[in-house]
Amino acid sequence: MTEMIGVPAEDIPVMKQDSSWEVMVKYAHTYAYDGQIMRGLQDGKPLPTDRWSVKAPIAVAVGGNGEALIRVGAQALAAILPNVTVLTLADQDHSAFWMAPEPVADRARTFLLG
Repeated sequence: MTEMIGVPAEDIPVMKQDSSWEVMVKYAHTYAYDGQIMRGLQDGKPLPTDRWSVKAPIAVAVGGNGEALIRVGAQALAAILPNVTVLTLADQDHSAFWMAPEPVADRARTFLLG
């Protein structure tokens, strides 16, 4: 997580205390891909406006209780994408996809079905 995603080493012990840690460990093998996809997008620089050319409606999901940097990042991404809806998942943080898959699926379903 420190090498591929850029999580500060001092944050790892705190993360291990969270109930989501065991679930994250199951997906550790995918973090290398996350690092490749996210490279250059989490360094505080403006997002590239020419990286995505998507014409379909887009949902950007973010936990309402997530860290400020994640919420700011979701808004920055939404600002450069066309036809975007920001889905704020109340009472969730960025681990909602693992810790609360049903509410996430409900919001996605509602978005997709219009």
